[in-house]
Amino acid sequence: MTIQSETSKVVYEMDGTTSTLTIPFYFFDKQIIVYKNDSATPLVCDVDYTISNQQNFHGGEITFINIPQKGDIITI
Repeated sequence: MTIQSETSKVVYEMDGTTSTLTIPFYFFDKQIIVYKNDSATPLVCDVDYTISNQQNFHGGEITFINIPQKGDIITI
């Protein structure tokens, strides 16, 4: 199976109230990497966030366990 997509990265600036972000591309279960504020250390799935709708051709979502602060930059 070939997956074709030109989108493989998305960046969000957080507003301090949003807890769920859309991942607008296909990905496998726990095969994404999420960074906060350009940290070299990625956030941890099931500790910092949860994943839903993985392996969906329209993308999926992550939901943060603790909502990021206003101005935080999240890179998926």
